[in-house]
Amino acid sequence: MASLSFGRIRAASVSSLADDSPSGSPFRLLTLNSTVCLPPAYIGRSMQGFEELLNARLLRYDPRLGGVPLTYSDIKIKGNAGRVFNELPELIYEVSMKCLVFA
Repeated sequence: MASLSFGRIRAASVSSLADDSPSGSPFRLLTLNSTVCLPPAYIGRSMQGFEELLNARLLRYDPRLGGVPLTYSDIKIKGNAGRVFNELPELIYEVSMKCLVFA
């Protein structure tokens, strides 16, 4: 699985998008479902890790989204905990969120 690196926080590629915006507008409100990998330093502070990751992605073109993310909201963790995969030290979370994108 391809992933992007933002310092000590990694985010895997976006797994699905749902566009909730009217056609013809340069702004799109997307519902994102994504896999996020956080280092063990964020145990007990996962929302802080998600916010740092997302803040690093704002106002930069993202080809996976097809535009520039401007804001995000409604971050929800699917399930009740992160997972550990094989011998990787990162905690893997499935998350969903809304993101306003300028395309």
